[in-house]
Amino acid sequence: MIAFIKRTDNLRAKLIAVYALNVTDILLTLALDATNAFYEGNPVMALFMNSASAALAVKLVVPAALIALLYFRLGGATPRQLKSANTLVCALLALYALINVSHIFWSMLYLVLHR
Repeated sequence: MIAFIKRTDNLRAKLIAVYALNVTDILLTLALDATNAFYEGNPVMALFMNSASAALAVKLVVPAALIALLYFRLGGATPRQLKSANTLVCALLALYALINVSHIFWSMLYLVLHR
């Protein structure tokens, strides 16, 4: 696991993982929001939560564009820039992993308490 984190030659895989966790984040957020027992904690995304299609569009298109831009910009990056990018992408992976674990925890708790 440590080797995966430290390596910079797998940034593409890490960016795909960030996007996948982003997708699960919005799907779980929409599911929790539909219960009316939870709300979107991100004030920017909260603006779009009145419409599931708007929330999906923003959460799927904007990160995809940013990740694509980053991926293509990394093509000419120096080793130092790749190391910095790797650090930031790994931080994003950790953040999205925590967010998804939180969603799963709250979903399970909701299901147990509202049988």
